[in-house]
Amino acid sequence: MTPTSAPSHRVTPVDVERILDAPLGSAWAALTDPALISRWFTACSRLSARRYQLRFSDADGDHTKTARVISLRRRGDSACYAVLLADPGYPDSTVAVTLSAASADTCRLVLHHADPPEQLLEGYRTGWPDYLDALARLVGTTGRSGVRRPEPDRPRSTASQHR
Repeated sequence: MTPTSAPSHRVTPVDVERILDAPLGSAWAALTDPALISRWFTACSRLSARRYQLRFSDADGDHTKTARVISLRRRGDSACYAVLLADPGYPDSTVAVTLSAASADTCRLVLHHADPPEQLLEGYRTGWPDYLDALARLVGTTGRSGVRRPEPDRPRSTASQHR
């Protein structure tokens, strides 16, 4: 995005946090492997070493977004990555995810979506919690037993953040 196309005002970011019942390595794999991303998020395919295509389907049809990795780091008991999310027809936004080990078997995930397009803000506010709940279910069932943390009751959004 060039400085002339920057939004005239800042949109409130979307921040979501989860404690995942999985070791950091399992959560990191689910966040960075396109095959695993496709299991909890949406259809994901690698376009190049640092670019991914995300395909969403809803009642209005199929929608494609592109995510370009702008930061990627994993060291010891922490990891983080950030992507520039391009949604055709809307300003780009940045999604950053940070993981930190809470114990040998659990980790804390913090998602920060900066400057989401104002027209899509409500979809991101409802969509991200739903998607991260799906991530928690996936990593909590990938070969590791443990006590599941109860999630607050939340109706699953249908339109989500697709448009």
